[in-house]
Amino acid sequence: MSSTFVWTPDGSDQAVGYYSLVAHTVTRGSLPSKLRSGRRDPIPAALIGKLALAGELHGEGLGGQLLRDALERLVVASRSGPAFRVIVVDAVDKAAEGFYQHYGFQPVPDRPSRLVIHVGRVAEALGMNAARQ
Repeated sequence: MSSTFVWTPDGSDQAVGYYSLVAHTVTRGSLPSKLRSGRRDPIPAALIGKLALAGELHGEGLGGQLLRDALERLVVASRSGPAFRVIVVDAVDKAAEGFYQHYGFQPVPDRPSRLVIHVGRVAEALGMNAARQ
């Protein structure tokens, strides 16, 4: 089950970007060492699936805005619903890996196209101070 969010320019019915949010879990051993704390295994997570922006809009900073929207929704969800500790993305290529790393995501060991970030770090970066971590 996922929730998909579609971005359309004002006054248009043409989609230019979208992303999906999915409840997920990760095993402690699959995370970078700095994110392995805690007792739970598997660790509750959220997955950003298929974040995409129309090719003609690449390089304008709009991908970062789309990612920010997804991250803000996830911080709010982590406060009001079932708690999760990490946010996961699966990058489609090296350019996408670099995009996510630019925003603080870390590659997981033995699977560099999968990147993670702690929800508390996201909340802090967005000035949203997470109530749960």
